[in-house]
Amino acid sequence: RIRIGGPQDDGAGVLGRRSAKSVDPEIVIISVGWENRFKFPHPLILNKYRQRGFQIYRTDLNGAVTLTTDGNNLVSRTFVDPPEL
Repeated sequence: RIRIGGPQDDGAGVLGRRSAKSVDPEIVIISVGWENRFKFPHPLILNKYRQRGFQIYRTDLNGAVTLTTDGNNLVSRTFVDPPEL
């Protein structure tokens, strides 16, 4: 399972108790502009994703994210290797 969205998407409670069961991705792709003025994604959201063990990709750090599958296996590749956070 993959979740793709903007960093503000969790404002609606995507990681809340009720929706946590229906949204249980392995990979989260956060679409965010380089040096955005709103400082998205919020550290609280990133911590929630990390605590759940999600693989996180951010377009401001990873650039383009490509996902390919053969129907059984999922392979993710990024345009840029991110700095250690």
